[in-house]
Amino acid sequence: MDPIQDAGKKSSPDAVVPNVSEQVHSVAGDFSVKQSDDLWRKLQRYESLVNSIDGVLWEVDVNTLQFTFVSPQAEALLGYPLEQWLEPDFWVNHVYPPDLEGAIATCTTATKEHRNHEFEYRMVAADGRLIWIKDVVTVVLENEQPVALRGVFLDITQQKQTAEQLNHQKIQLEIALDIAQMGTWDWDLVTGTVTYSRQFGVLFGLEGTTGAADHQVMLEIVHPEDRQRIKESVERSLAQDESSQIEFRIVRSDHSVRWISSCTHIFRDDQGNPLRLLGVAMDITQQKQSEEALMQSRNFLRTVLDHLPVAVNVKDVREHHFGKYTFWNKTCEQIFGLPAAAAIGKTVYECFPEEQANLLHQKDLEVFQ
Repeated sequence: MDPIQDAGKKSSPDAVVPNVSEQVHSVAGDFSVKQSDDLWRKLQRYESLVNSIDGVLWEVDVNTLQFTFVSPQAEALLGYPLEQWLEPDFWVNHVYPPDLEGAIATCTTATKEHRNHEFEYRMVAADGRLIWIKDVVTVVLENEQPVALRGVFLDITQQKQTAEQLNHQKIQLEIALDIAQMGTWDWDLVTGTVTYSRQFGVLFGLEGTTGAADHQVMLEIVHPEDRQRIKESVERSLAQDESSQIEFRIVRSDHSVRWISSCTHIFRDDQGNPLRLLGVAMDITQQKQSEEALMQSRNFLRTVLDHLPVAVNVKDVREHHFGKYTFWNKTCEQIFGLPAAAAIGKTVYECFPEEQANLLHQKDLEVFQ
């Protein structure tokens, strides 16, 4: 075989074209298969992504509000088969009637403004349950005009129920605090703002205010003579990380003075830095007035007894304190030669000779029996 002739044959057009065509066809075939595989994998990933979303993806016609697509989670959300979702007026017919007008108005206004939006409403499930929906909507535009709406339904029923329960508990707590005439306050140590309950505002003469004030403003309501004790109490709470209780006076806007008892608890972050002081305040003015009246009565009685011309003493009758003197008037001091300071808190055996003490103790027993 002649190498030159062979070379010539290989270089001739008739010999080259068939080989190239076969190669091109082979490469094109490989590319087509590869492209198809890539597309299939992308579709699988997309489907997997859609199915993994904790919500319902949807698309509707902007004019009719008819669904053109809903993801498989729709059936589990409300209990209706997917094909029923695609029927005309499905959304309109299954929004809870009291919520329908507001939902349509919100969506229509935002769509006209080409604005993506979120709103909440209730839908009626197949079993009659009301499902709270958070609807997150994207407005699809073509030539600056809305042509479709796309979004996701999120089931927020549990969150709504939890919020409702918390609100009921809050109302019950407020009723209990109102009955007890107690108010709550929350001091944000970062911002310095004190927020307080309605009843707290009543106690402090702050009716009609916003329910929040700077802590310095709140401190100015405290009686000038008690402000330093308040500051020291706060400093101890911050340093010792413990709850505290303090009684102090306030001067209200009408210049009336009220006594307040407040219990506080401190909250810290994970690093131990103080974040908030939370407290409960109670008006104890009547209690303080009663204590003052009782003290005055006791002082008056003590003065009278001290000046009687007969020996008067008082003994404790409690089980573990039986027989201990709690009062010893001036005439006792003169007759027995024992000052009140030496007799108070002592028994007859500590104040008199044994024989005399036995006699006095026996008389005490006879009286109390």
